[in-house]
Amino acid sequence: MRIVKLFLMLIILFPFLMRTSLSNADTFCGDEECKKIQNLYHQSQYDKIVEMASIKKKYSEGAVFFIGRACINLSDRSNLTSNQKEKLLLTAIEYGYYPAYMNLYNIYADKDAEVAIGFVKKYVEKNPDDPDPFFIIGESEFKKNNYKLANTFLKKSKKLSKGHTATLDWLLFKVNYILRDYGYSKKMLDSAFAQGHYVEELRALKADSRFADIEKHAEFEKYLYYFKR
Repeated sequence: MRIVKLFLMLIILFPFLMRTSLSNADTFCGDEECKKIQNLYHQSQYDKIVEMASIKKKYSEGAVFFIGRACINLSDRSNLTSNQKEKLLLTAIEYGYYPAYMNLYNIYADKDAEVAIGFVKKYVEKNPDDPDPFFIIGESEFKKNNYKLANTFLKKSKKLSKGHTATLDWLLFKVNYILRDYGYSKKMLDSAFAQGHYVEELRALKADSRFADIEKHAEFEKYLYYFKR
C-alpha cells in the first residue's frame, strides 16, 4: 500500500516538480530583457530574437546565452549557404556566445583544417569548461609531432571530461609513452582498455618505431600477449 500511495503522490506532484525544475534552470535570467528573449526562444522565434538584438546594447549572461543559441539554431537550417551560416555564428560570437566557435570548426573541418583549428584556438583563449576544443587541439598537435604541447591540451581535456573518455585516454597513453612517462601512460592504457576495444590498435603499434621497445617496459607486461600474436 505504501508503494501505491507513493506512486499516486508522485503522479500528483509531477507537474509541479517539472515547473520547479524548469524555473530553477532559468534562474540566471533575472532581468526583464533576458526574460523577454527567453520567452521568444522557448517559442522557437529565433529570427525575432536576432532581429531585435542590438550589438550596441549590454546584455546579461542569460540573454547572451539565448541570443547565441538562437543564432546557432538558425544556422542549422538546411536552406542556408555556408556564408549565411558563418555570418550567424560570427554574430553569436560577437554577442559573447563563444561555443559558436565549435560550430565554425565543424563547418571548416573537412575543407580547411587550419582555418578550422584556428576557430578552436580562439575558443580555447576564452578558457571554456568544454573538453572538446582542448582534445581537438591536442590531437592536432600530436599529429604534428608536438608531443609536449599535445600532452598539455589533452590533459586539460581529461580534467574537464566526464563519462566515457576511451579515445582521449588512448591518445594520452601514446603521447605519454613517447614522452617516457610510462607510469601515466600505462594508467591511460588501462583506462582505454576498460572502456573500449583497442586490441587491434595495440597490435598495430608494433609497426610504429616510436613504440618499438614497449615490450621491454615492465609497466606494460600484462599487454605483451597482444604483441606476440
